[in-house]
Amino acid sequence: MKFNSFRNKLDLLCEFFSELDKEEIFEKFCQELLETGSNVNKDCKIYGVTKHVFNDQMLNLYKNSNSFIFELLISASKKEKIDKDTYVTNYISNVFKSKKENILCYGDGIGLDSIMSTMAGFKTTYFDVDGLTSDFAKFLFSKNNLSNQIEIVHNEKFLSANSFDVIICREVLEHLTDPLKIIKNMRKILKNNGICIISESFTLVKPQFPTHLKSNLKFSGKCIKIFVEEGFNYLEQFENSNLYIFQKTEKVNRKRFLTIPNNRKRDKLKKILRDKLIYYLS
Repeated sequence: MKFNSFRNKLDLLCEFFSELDKEEIFEKFCQELLETGSNVNKDCKIYGVTKHVFNDQMLNLYKNSNSFIFELLISASKKEKIDKDTYVTNYISNVFKSKKENILCYGDGIGLDSIMSTMAGFKTTYFDVDGLTSDFAKFLFSKNNLSNQIEIVHNEKFLSANSFDVIICREVLEHLTDPLKIIKNMRKILKNNGICIISESFTLVKPQFPTHLKSNLKFSGKCIKIFVEEGFNYLEQFENSNLYIFQKTEKVNRKRFLTIPNNRKRDKLKKILRDKLIYYLS
């Protein structure tokens, strides 16, 4: 990509937000560097959002706030994000060598997964809420000369059944009021034996993440079980992180339940410690 350095990111922000004072952009940028989610938290007050509870005010925040752009652009430079990007790119490139597959980047925010999969040679569809954040994604597509290669969809009804070989959905489910419904729909729009690459942060209902819904805390630690119950085989996990890979299978295939790994107490403790470490270091 063409925006790896902090200086490049600042230049992009100044170009996109040409109507804003550069000092304001720099201040938001530095604040996000110092404290993840600081800009989103400030805008929650402006938009009257009740933290961790989805309502019309939160939807308005998603559509019109520029704070998510700063947060997502900064987070792209974190080692954990870069390592996961590399893993996802290598995985889809190794499994799908023909490069003829259709990839859906679900809830892709500023479009980084869409750029990644397109640059890897795949046909890519970007899907997210129509608003300022998706406008920035389109801006990045243009800056990387990818506008004509990425299909943009804002309404889920235009995602046809059995039309995608891969769905990449990272850090999205914890924001949604009905994750189970979305998982069911992902399975519907995947082709037979299609791959779902998922990361979730159901556990992180913390002050720095005010749009993570507390109603989803009940799903914490249950991602693998949920996906298998909904008709997926569990394939693998990236380095004991929150990034998982699943494969669509037949609902009559009861053997899929054998793919669920044993949840040992040690593994649960590692996950709790990892989540806390990520929280305090972010």
